[in-house]
Amino acid sequence: MAPTMYIVYLRFNGEIIYGQNGAEYQGSQMKFIRVHRGISFVELETKIFNALQLDNQSHRITVTYRCPQEVLSLLHKVMGDGLEAEDCVGEDVQQMTVDDTAPFTQPSTIGRCTPQLHEIPTSVEDCGPSTRHEYVPYEVNPLPGVHDTMMLEVTADDEEENADYDNDSYFDDDDNDAYFDDDDDETTDVHNDEVDDVVWDAKQKAIANIYGDWGESYQLLPKFMKALIDSNPGTQVEWKTYWSEDAGSAIFESVFWAFGPSIQGFVHCRPVVCIDATHLYGKYEGKLMIAMTTDANNEIYPLAFVVMEKESKDTWRWFLRCLKKHVTKNRELCIISDRHGGILNAMKWSKLQPLNAYHRFCIRHLVSNFNTRFHDKRLKNMIQRAGEHNQLRKFNATMDSIRHYNKDAADILDKETDVEKWTLAKDGGRRYGAMTTNLSECFNGVLKGASNLPITAMVEFIYFKLVHYFNDRRVKTQAQLTSGQAFSTHAMEIFQKWSEKASLHHVIEFNREEGTFQIQTQPSLTSMNKGNHRHVVKLGNRTYSCGKWLAYHIPCSHVIAACASQHINVYQYIDPFYSLTEMLACYQPHFEPMKDAPYWEEDPNFPMLRPDPRLLRQRGRPKSTRIRNEMDWRENQHKQSCGIV
Repeated sequence: MAPTMYIVYLRFNGEIIYGQNGAEYQGSQMKFIRVHRGISFVELETKIFNALQLDNQSHRITVTYRCPQEVLSLLHKVMGDGLEAEDCVGEDVQQMTVDDTAPFTQPSTIGRCTPQLHEIPTSVEDCGPSTRHEYVPYEVNPLPGVHDTMMLEVTADDEEENADYDNDSYFDDDDNDAYFDDDDDETTDVHNDEVDDVVWDAKQKAIANIYGDWGESYQLLPKFMKALIDSNPGTQVEWKTYWSEDAGSAIFESVFWAFGPSIQGFVHCRPVVCIDATHLYGKYEGKLMIAMTTDANNEIYPLAFVVMEKESKDTWRWFLRCLKKHVTKNRELCIISDRHGGILNAMKWSKLQPLNAYHRFCIRHLVSNFNTRFHDKRLKNMIQRAGEHNQLRKFNATMDSIRHYNKDAADILDKETDVEKWTLAKDGGRRYGAMTTNLSECFNGVLKGASNLPITAMVEFIYFKLVHYFNDRRVKTQAQLTSGQAFSTHAMEIFQKWSEKASLHHVIEFNREEGTFQIQTQPSLTSMNKGNHRHVVKLGNRTYSCGKWLAYHIPCSHVIAACASQHINVYQYIDPFYSLTEMLACYQPHFEPMKDAPYWEEDPNFPMLRPDPRLLRQRGRPKSTRIRNEMDWRENQHKQSCGIV
């Protein structure tokens, strides 16, 4: 059954190139739109104009396309068993032949054409393949009479649900069983098991031929880690293994590692750490846990990793203890995560309690699960607004609206969820304005290709990603400093936006020596409930009534207006973690190249490592149970970048 919705990828600010393969488009920017099956050209044109924010009176859209042609293949495909006749003397050897006379589509390129604007009677699925194949959705339909395999539309690859934690139990009191994450519904897959098994085996053999045998990769991992530590001092590694009946061997359970340059540079990053986990899709099941922070430009800064069997209270507890021991040490932290039961339990450790650490929830996960519970997008949006308000006045007003709108949801927020853990207004400035774990999930996307690799190849992939990332950021930051820029682009964009608002404020000086001012905002021309408010700023002890300066650690429009009225240097009130000198210090520690594999040394005290046979993945196509919800991609949603790709 063909899907009723399609994703169209729009590339713009580029040029059309007519080459050997026909028309291609090279553009540096991209957006997405979602269209219905059978959409007319006029409707598609309107969606494109809206997505690109273009005026349809001053712009025109023309169409350049390639037409498919049907080719009937009368060839017989013969699959042998790989045995020569002389190897089978006296035996009956069967061979299988398959007649495949089904038509298949081949692209044929035509000359340059720009037809007039009109409705094109060609559906999306009839369009030929593009040389920009990575951006073109496709569908494989069953061919009657040839085989019975059906490819169904898969809406997402990642399966976030953990069988140990049931989503509905968030509303119970037992933290050990609480799982506050996506509520995934099952989809039905119809597959040919024999074909899936053949494809699965072929895939594993291909990966093994390129990256090494899966079992041997576990044996190689300790040597790789030792070579990594020898070449990059400060790198930290911890192991957990099971006892094995084979003498001199151990069964792999989990490994923690943090690269030395990341540990050294972390002291120059904001003390906010996001934690998340992603599935591994190789021959052995498992998960990759990741801890990361952000640099001065709000780009991802990976800190530590763990490969383990699954998410649980024990694995999260071990990961966070290793993180505290080797990376963050005695530094006061804000840890942002979803409400996975294992994380909630692990955060009860005394060394992760205030004054050592402050746990905060990802607002995106929180509102998504309320939407799953109550099936009410209006309620979801109200809760998100309440969480993101920096002013107590606005937060209290929104909470009153929620109580009147849905008393049950309000009771959960009031009684079962610590208010400082999901709101910006009562956060105390711990978050530095970070409300979600979006960047950590973005980094999970960067590692998507590595999640299919043998374990040593995956760790090496991450190593080289960070080598490139550190070097690239170091060079770019140094160039910005040389040009005279003092603060990150991220910080200055926020500062500039608030500076424009500051020019409209009226400042009343109360005490110049103590830096006490009253800021009067102008009435809003569009809403009776906005503007025309008074805010108090005390520069001497850095107190303020709006809460934005505390939440983001960047002077708000009221502070900027007060400083401008007294000719005070307002840049001194921007948090130093946003400065380019601190950003350069993040990336100043550099990675060193490792020795060639034949020169890696073994640790005589470390046993031979073997994979856990219980985690061996079953042959065949893995089942996907994840369907799209409001946390997945949305039409015209801003494509966030973590800066590593």
